[in-house]
Amino acid sequence: MTNPVSLYESETDELRAMLQGCKVLCVSDSGTVLARRRMILEAFGCRVQCATDGSMAMAMVRKNPTDLVLVDQRTPGENGELIALNLKMTHPRLPVVLVVERLGSVPASIAQMAARTLQRNISSRDLLHHMVAVLEETPSDHPAQNVPRQSVA
Repeated sequence: MTNPVSLYESETDELRAMLQGCKVLCVSDSGTVLARRRMILEAFGCRVQCATDGSMAMAMVRKNPTDLVLVDQRTPGENGELIALNLKMTHPRLPVVLVVERLGSVPASIAQMAARTLQRNISSRDLLHHMVAVLEETPSDHPAQNVPRQSVA
């Protein structure tokens, strides 16, 4: 498979090993964003689900064990901040990464609750590295946690 992210082969292999089988839920109102994230994450061995709004995201998390959620700040109906907050209230140990237009645009209380707050124009490479870091920080007794505990250089 062609590498959709500009990485060295050894880095690609390490990231793929760390993310293999990781269950990721992507939440965005943009079909383009969801399709791109799905393509990249699946290329690195993730099992990806996509939701276009908060109610769909909540239903998916209730039905399927999820290792990590990527939520866009701008999502119709409930905004991404509210979706992230609701997910954390109902699934406190679930790591939620909030993807924002501009760092600093999120209230501190929301930013503290998120496992990470990342800028929307983050490179795919950096997104993958942040995901690995979040998964490494997630308690090993997290119900869906299945990611090996090793560092990626």
